[in-house]
Amino acid sequence: GRSTELGLQFPARIAGEDVVGHASVKAALKDRVPPGVVQLSARADTVLLWGPPGVGKSALAEGFAFDVRAGVRTLHAPFLTAAEMHHACTTARAASIGGSRPAVLIVADLHAAKADVIGAGFAACHAALSAPLVKDASEPAEAGRVILIGTSSAGPEHLGWRLTNTLGHVLRVDLPGKADRQAFVTQLEKRHGGDGGSLQAEDCAYIGKLTADYTYSDLEVLTSRALALSGRGKVTTRHFEDAMALVKPTGNLNLAPVVVAPAVEPLPEQLTAADGPAKPADGKPADKGKDTEKKLEGLDAFFGMVNDILPPFLQLPPVIWAMIIFGILAHFMARATYRTPKANKNQLRSRLWEDTRRNDP
Repeated sequence: GRSTELGLQFPARIAGEDVVGHASVKAALKDRVPPGVVQLSARADTVLLWGPPGVGKSALAEGFAFDVRAGVRTLHAPFLTAAEMHHACTTARAASIGGSRPAVLIVADLHAAKADVIGAGFAACHAALSAPLVKDASEPAEAGRVILIGTSSAGPEHLGWRLTNTLGHVLRVDLPGKADRQAFVTQLEKRHGGDGGSLQAEDCAYIGKLTADYTYSDLEVLTSRALALSGRGKVTTRHFEDAMALVKPTGNLNLAPVVVAPAVEPLPEQLTAADGPAKPADGKPADKGKDTEKKLEGLDAFFGMVNDILPPFLQLPPVIWAMIIFGILAHFMARATYRTPKANKNQLRSRLWEDTRRNDP
């Protein structure tokens, strides 16, 4: 049965042999993070699995934990703080010593987390794992060992330098090949179709050929839709063809972050007085629209510096800051240009008093 020790699950939900495909990634995990040894180092036991969504990155991590007989815990990066990651590593290390087995922490969806926060979290984990280990001499060598496995739909170049500096190994998880798709459809159809499945080997091979750019998640949805179209009866390739019109592949989508901050800002081109202003290569005058865009980028950078100084609840978009500043300036300009109603009223009173004095005999 499955047991829990300080948040760790043992055994993992998925065995390595149940994860279809990715033989090279499985071998690389066991080769670069070998089981049955002491903690190599905080960085050497940190792995990044990245690739398109739905290709089985988390399943590979859980399968690895099952194969090395480790307790496993999954954390979701977008909701983590550095303090929470430090606490998770500390408790995982204590549970590893108590359970006499290694621990695997899976940090999922790194691409959706703030780069600075998650980078500080991994650094905090490394600090916790680098502390001296206190355990009995009778404990096995791998007791107290914590392996960090992060999953991301974006490559390491999109995750920020603070996080990439903590990574010991980076493994890419590609889309499943034809044979892997065939094996996965066969597994799903037998699991959900009942009576050992109704598709023949050549039918599964035909479906595997048709489903290029389909991830494992796409194939699971596709198989469920095909079974629904068959009325939970005998499913055929025709049902899969009809289901493909409803379930489109997502493996060919570019899901990397659209806006990526470079690790090092490029320096502006420095011009000497002799060279004068830069001229375009074709000899045409520079586009004014581009100059305006550069000015806007400068304002964004300025207000970004202001936001860095302020606490999070006071940070505003650059457009809002500009509206506030121009609103204040407009207010003072209006006060300087036009008289207030009170001033007009006092002026009217003084004029009435002068007229009254003139009319007195």
